Amino acid sequence: MNRWNRLARAGLIAGMLLVSLAPAALQAAGPPPLDGASRLQTGPEQVIMRYQPGTPYADIENEVRGRGGSILQHIPQLNAVVVQLPVEVGPLSAQSAAGAPEAPFVHAEPNRLRYPTIDPNDTYYAPTGTDPRQWGLERIHASAAWDVAKGTGVVIAVLDSGVDLDHPDLAPHLLQGYDLVSRDNQPQDSGLSRGHGTHVAGIANAVTDNGTGIAGVAWDARTLPLRIVDLQGAATSANIAAGIVWAADHDADVINLSLGGLGWQMIERDAVNYAVARGVVVVASAGNDAQAFNYYPASYDHVISVASTTMSDAIASYSNYGEYVDVAAPGGANGLPATNIWSTFDGGGYDYKAGTSMATPHVAGVAALVWSAGHATTPQQVVEAILCSAWDGGAPGYDTVYGYGLLQADAAVTYDPALASSCLPSVPHDDFDAARVIGALPYADTVDTSYATSWEDDPAFCEGTGSRTVWYRFTATESGVLTVSTEGSTYDTVVGVYEGSRGKLAQRACNNDYTGTASLVRTNVFKGETVVIAVSSYGHEDTPPYTVYRGTLALSATFELFPPPGCRINETGAVICTAE
Repeated sequence: MNRWNRLARAGLIAGMLLVSLAPAALQAAGPPPLDGASRLQTGPEQVIMRYQPGTPYADIENEVRGRGGSILQHIPQLNAVVVQLPVEVGPLSAQSAAGAPEAPFVHAEPNRLRYPTIDPNDTYYAPTGTDPRQWGLERIHASAAWDVAKGTGVVIAVLDSGVDLDHPDLAPHLLQGYDLVSRDNQPQDSGLSRGHGTHVAGIANAVTDNGTGIAGVAWDARTLPLRIVDLQGAATSANIAAGIVWAADHDADVINLSLGGLGWQMIERDAVNYAVARGVVVVASAGNDAQAFNYYPASYDHVISVASTTMSDAIASYSNYGEYVDVAAPGGANGLPATNIWSTFDGGGYDYKAGTSMATPHVAGVAALVWSAGHATTPQQVVEAILCSAWDGGAPGYDTVYGYGLLQADAAVTYDPALASSCLPSVPHDDFDAARVIGALPYADTVDTSYATSWEDDPAFCEGTGSRTVWYRFTATESGVLTVSTEGSTYDTVVGVYEGSRGKLAQRACNNDYTGTASLVRTNVFKGETVVIAVSSYGHEDTPPYTVYRGTLALSATFELFPPPGCRINETGAVICTAE
C-alpha cells in the first residue's frame, strides 16, 4: 500500500461536508444543525502527523518530501506537523479503513475545521437606568464582583477571527498578538466571521469606566488577540492547537475559545493539556445545535464548557446540552435584538449577537476576576471557584442543561478553595504523583473512572488515545514477575508498565485486549525496583455514535518470585529444584 494512502487512512474522518452556517445573529456553531457524520469536516487532504520526540526536523522533512507530500505547519511543542498529502491520495472519507503510521510518526488524524459559535460609567451599562443592553452583566452579578476584583494583571487570550485592533473600547487593553492564518503580527478581525472576535473580546474585558461604550466583565485584564479563523470562517484543528500553545507560551492566564465542532482530536487535547500544565484556564463554547453530543474543544478534559442563557435565566433554545456542559452564562435568545448580547463590533462600533460564543467570554472574564481575587492559585482551583459557586438553575445538583448552574461572578471571586468543600467529582489517582500503591499481594482494586482525566506528561500507550488514565505504583521486596490484569472491567482498557520519573517514563510492557477488552501485562521486577502502572481507556467519547470508554475498572496484580538458583518452573507452574 502507498505510504501516504496508509497515512490518509490513519487520519480517519466521517465526512467532508461543511459543518454549517448559523443565522446571522447566532454565533458559535456556525451553520444550522446537520446530522451526524456530515458535520465532520477537514481541510482537503491535510493530515496532522505526530512524530517521536527528539526526531530531528530535517528527518521529518525528508520523510514527507520523499513521498511527495509537503509540510504546511510545524508545532514543535506538540511534536506535530500538518502535512499536505499528494493529490493522488484523494480526500479522506467515511469509507477510509483504519491504519497506523510508520516511524518516525506515531499518530495521524485529520486537520478538522471548527466554526465560531458575544458600576462603570460606560454609555451602555446602566444597572438601574433605562438602557438594558448589558443585561448579561446584571444576571451574573458583575457589579458586586467588581467590589472585590477587576482582573488586574490577568491576560485573556481570545482565539477567534481576530479583533478590531483600533476599536476605542479594546485598543488600550490589547497586547501584541499573532495571526496564525496570515502568519504575521496583525490579528485583525477579518473574513466571513469578521466582527465575531471583536464582539467576544468586548464581553470579556472591554475598557471600562471610560465614559463610553460598554463595560467588560474583567475591567483591568489585558487581551491577547490571536486570529485562528480563516477568511472562509473556519479554524483548523492545527491552528486551534497552535494558538493554544502560542497563548500559553506568551503569558496567557485564560484562553477563550468561542468556536467548535464535532470530532475528538488528539492534537487539540494535547494542546489543552499543555496550556493547563502552564497555569492557564481554558474556556470554550458548548455549541448552538440544541442537541446532546460531545462538542470540541469544549468536551476535552480541563476545559470549562459553557451553555447559553436568556434574560430570564432560562437555557437558550439553541444551546447544546449533555454531560460535558459545565456552566451556563448569558448568551442571548437569538430573537429580538434587545434579547441578545450587546458588545463591541468591527469598525469601532457595537452590535447585538447571540450564541454560546457570547456566553463563553462572560465565563472567561469571571475566570480573570477569580485569578485577580487571589484565592485560587491553580487552574483547577479557578474552575472549582466558578463551578461550585454557580446558581443551581436546573435540576438539583449537576444537570446536563445548566451544568453546575448559572455563572455568579460575585460568589466566584469570594470562593476560597482552601476553605470550601469542592463540588467537583474526581478520581484521586488519575495523576502520576497520586498513584495508588500496590501493597499486599495478591492485590485487587475497583474504581469508577468516569471522571479520570489525562495530563500533559502522561506517557504514550502502545494503543489507544491515552484517555481517562489512572495510576498505580509497585516496589518489589524480592525479584520476580509482576502480572497486572484488568479482567472484569466494564470498558475497553489499555495497560502500560513504566520505569522512571514523571515526564521521563520508559515503557517496559504494554497490552490492549489480551482477553476480549481486558488487558494483561507481565514484566520482571527486581528487588528494590519501583515501577508504575498506568491504565487508560482505549478511546474517548465521540459522536456519532457514542461508544463508552469509561466505567468500572477492575485491576488485579500478582507477583511470582523468581526460582532460586538450581531451580526452575515447570509447565504446571511448580518449582522443580535439582539436588546438588
